[in-house]
Amino acid sequence: MPAHSRITAAVVITLGFLAAGGYAVARSGPSISLGVHPATIFFRQPTPNGANVSGRISRGRQGARVLLQFRRWPFHGPFKSATTQRTSRGGRFNFVERPSRATEYRVSFSGSTSATKTLYVYPGFENSTCTWSGAKSQGSCAHAPSTPGSYTMHFSFDYRYPAAVLSKERSLPVFVYFAECFGCTSAPGTVSRQGTVSQAKGGSDSAHVSVNQSFTVKAGQSYRWYLAPCTKTTERGNGFGLPGKPGSHHCGRSTLATKYFEHGRELG
Repeated sequence: MPAHSRITAAVVITLGFLAAGGYAVARSGPSISLGVHPATIFFRQPTPNGANVSGRISRGRQGARVLLQFRRWPFHGPFKSATTQRTSRGGRFNFVERPSRATEYRVSFSGSTSATKTLYVYPGFENSTCTWSGAKSQGSCAHAPSTPGSYTMHFSFDYRYPAAVLSKERSLPVFVYFAECFGCTSAPGTVSRQGTVSQAKGGSDSAHVSVNQSFTVKAGQSYRWYLAPCTKTTERGNGFGLPGKPGSHHCGRSTLATKYFEHGRELG
């Protein structure tokens, strides 16, 4: 019975949808709820990704003009005014914001100011390719090999960064995690650190990453892969990535649960 495979490739830049919300109350005015959804976005150019900075004023007034204010990393000094918007039914408002680094937001109206919420930014992930090669054959990862033997997977992609952090981010090592299981019915639940690779210079705002990972095909056994690169966050030093110190979101550990590379998880 020929072997078959299913390939799962995950990348560090998980979306990390942190739901942030809360109320602030001033004695002379209404309370204002505010949330940022998602609270982490990918950096993209020429059309940046956006997040919804939204909420409502407690009195539910339609047509009230609310003011959005912001303060960029490193969060020193006063907030600056961004734009205004009139509330819709139920006193609701929604601003779409597209920062290039971590930025704090708050909304004010009639003597009240909301709690402050922060939007974080990841490197963009683009132009991924995946192929494999062996002694006598090669192909796309969409059609994995079935002949027993030793093979190498070639996975590459580009990280995209804002100009202000490009030099620092491009110098970071990329940690590579991998697992292969035989006779399994689902992707491996744990991956092991294989080592690191360097980021090469890409375009004017990007870095290119290439990973070569060996794997094996055994006669008569199905198999599944899981490949997952990641970089450690640098948010405390330059306002880019997840909040916290480098490695505080698991990247760099010897083994990791694959759940940390899934949609809606955080890694850095």
